[in-house]
Amino acid sequence: MRIGKCPENAYKRSVGKYLQTGDGRSITSIRQTALTYEMAPAVFLQDAVNEIAAAGARSTGIAAGLIVPPDTEEAMVASVMERLLPVCERENVPLTEVSVKTLQAVSAPVLQVTVTGRDPKRKKIKQEADLLLVGAVAMAGTMILATEKEDVLLQKFARPFIAGAVDFKNHLSVTGAARVAFENGAIAAYSLSEGGIFAGLWEFASAHKSGLEADLKKITIRQESVEIAEIFQINPYQLLSTGAMLVAAQNGLEMLRVFRDNGIEAVMIGSLKSGNDRVIRNDTETRYLDLPAADEIYRIFG
Repeated sequence: MRIGKCPENAYKRSVGKYLQTGDGRSITSIRQTALTYEMAPAVFLQDAVNEIAAAGARSTGIAAGLIVPPDTEEAMVASVMERLLPVCERENVPLTEVSVKTLQAVSAPVLQVTVTGRDPKRKKIKQEADLLLVGAVAMAGTMILATEKEDVLLQKFARPFIAGAVDFKNHLSVTGAARVAFENGAIAAYSLSEGGIFAGLWEFASAHKSGLEADLKKITIRQESVEIAEIFQINPYQLLSTGAMLVAAQNGLEMLRVFRDNGIEAVMIGSLKSGNDRVIRNDTETRYLDLPAADEIYRIFG
């Protein structure tokens, strides 16, 4: 299997058919990652909390499991905790349990975080809806590259430019924006994650069995993301995008006004439609979305 998130078709064949529907009052979000870069614990925990918020739920507890190889120093375990706790505090969600296990079979530390929530507002889109993007895409991936590859980037960019990209770590939560969206009539929302905006568009449409049309030129992306992605020859539209969220609304212009009145960055990028076509337009060029590819971050930290 490929590196990163399990491909959609493989997941449906090997996992999805065994899943059972819960009681409708609880929801769980799980993330696993090898700790191949320093910011992984914070990013993937934020990613899981964002998913709960985008489902219309409130996170109520966090549990973590850490598996490490035998030569791991205790300081490394402490450093993971130091990355997790600020997210817990910022989101006001307690870290209720952490298990740590040493296994000969692993060659790098592996972290799993599980976030639970209550009262999700799961809605299926039964008609066409406007599609909005909250935040900017590729921020998490850009922040990781700026943090971990500063020596490479300093050969091309001034230090303040790189510092600006590192500061993206303070803008990766969508819980406030999700709350505003649902309080003002959003039909559904989807927190972007691995695979970037291209994966998110596909997965959002797939979850609601709909088609979509989106305008690439309207998708918000920071200049730091564009230029840093160019240095590493990766596609920023397929780069880890924790901190951005798709929102479906019946009246996109009204939702846009609500977001702006609340100081939330948002743009209208297209619409969800009947049928199965998932189309991206870029000026006069039209392309159909493919099944989500592995996140570009794994080309750097595989």
